[in-house]
Amino acid sequence: MSDQHPVQDPNSGSGFSGWLHRISAKQWLAVALVMVVFVFILQNRERVRIELFFSQMYSPLWLTLGVVFLLGWLVGAFSFRRRK
Repeated sequence: MSDQHPVQDPNSGSGFSGWLHRISAKQWLAVALVMVVFVFILQNRERVRIELFFSQMYSPLWLTLGVVFLLGWLVGAFSFRRRK
């Protein structure tokens, strides 16, 4: 019998480095975007006054910008839908 140990491939998926290699480019992009959003929220926490017609309200700047972004995205999505 031989007492040789099998040679383990460093990219075989064991350990921390193997785990990092299994993450796809899309997953790295998602992690990066989450980090950017987190920093954006931390840097834009001050409250701002919003006036619409005759009403006023106060809201954190990050929330206000997020709502405006989503509304713009929805308007764009509905405006450029393909027609049958």
